[in-house]
Amino acid sequence: MRDNLKQCPFCGDDRVKMDDDGWESIGQPARQWHVVCWGGCGARSGTYNSESEAVTTWNTRASDPMAEAMATHIEDIDRELNIFGFVSPTTLVNAKSTAKSFREATK
Repeated sequence: MRDNLKQCPFCGDDRVKMDDDGWESIGQPARQWHVVCWGGCGARSGTYNSESEAVTTWNTRASDPMAEAMATHIEDIDRELNIFGFVSPTTLVNAKSTAKSFREATK
């Protein structure tokens, strides 16, 4: 499980480790788990009752519709370049439109 941790979503560092609180409390499991970025930012996940739950939660990323749209445009451009050796004007217009929307949304 520990080897399957994704890099830190905040700073991108790969020095991400599983940790546990190491003590028992009344009514609580003997161990509670969390993930910590030992790299640049020190981000820490919430605390979970199992190691697998902590890993799954850490590795789950929120979807970003704009990033997904741009990834689709990049795939379209790459496919057209590989097949035809050029990119159609329509594909370029669609990609530029999405990029413009992104810039306006992040102002």
